[in-house]
Amino acid sequence: MADKRWIGGVSTAATAINQAANWSPSGVPTGSDNIYITDASTNSILVNLTTLSTVTGELHVQKGFTRQIGSSTAGYFEMKPSAAFIYTTIRAYIDCKASTGVVEVRQAPSGTATDVGLYVKGTALAKLTVAAGNVGLAYKAGDAAAVTKLYAQGGTLTTGTGATYNTAVASGGRINLRAGTSTCALNVYKGTATLEEGAAMGTISVFNGTCNIGGTGNVTTCNIRGGTVNANYNSQTRTITNLNLHSGKFQYDPDLVTITNFGAADRPIRLTATSI
Repeated sequence: MADKRWIGGVSTAATAINQAANWSPSGVPTGSDNIYITDASTNSILVNLTTLSTVTGELHVQKGFTRQIGSSTAGYFEMKPSAAFIYTTIRAYIDCKASTGVVEVRQAPSGTATDVGLYVKGTALAKLTVAAGNVGLAYKAGDAAAVTKLYAQGGTLTTGTGATYNTAVASGGRINLRAGTSTCALNVYKGTATLEEGAAMGTISVFNGTCNIGGTGNVTTCNIRGGTVNANYNSQTRTITNLNLHSGKFQYDPDLVTITNFGAADRPIRLTATSI
């Protein structure tokens, strides 16, 4: 195992991964080598992006790197990192392949209203955490990804329809779920979580912050112990099978949202009605 730093700059192939002289120490990374992309890296990574697809060391994209990693035309940079730590201010595309490790996004570009700043994929990741920036998991049409746990600590994390996960946690920022099934769980402690498009959910537990229930998917159980759950997020009809309101606020239109079972609160609560 060695630590390899991307430098780029070979005159005939300055952005190509498979050039030994583009790495320091010289030599294309292999095996469990760790990859460092730093402020000393002077070139983008755009060519031969599949070269490191089986490399299993750590991936470090460090503060100060101002070049591209992959692109909408070149595709995703591929690696199978045991862990990835990402700080980038330029849009990047990273495919973690079959890694079972964790991805920590400390900073990503802010993106736009219709685009994200960091595209991430991976077929078996244990955890994806976003602290700042705008990150998309399997965001592009046709992309697929699988992560056991999603964490939004800040910024914005959006899943595309091709993403699968077991648990999503909002502890700050925003998490937008465009995918979800009756086996998924969502925990909201702070910030805003939103179900969109066809996302369904097995259990939603809200302790603080805001949860918007939109899209066409149904929710099996919604537990509210604080914060606000807004089921008026859009005009799609859907069902919440079990609603347990212990404290906090729940908003819904009974013409659009069917509550099958309204559970008893474990403390006194006040129900109010407002006109729309």
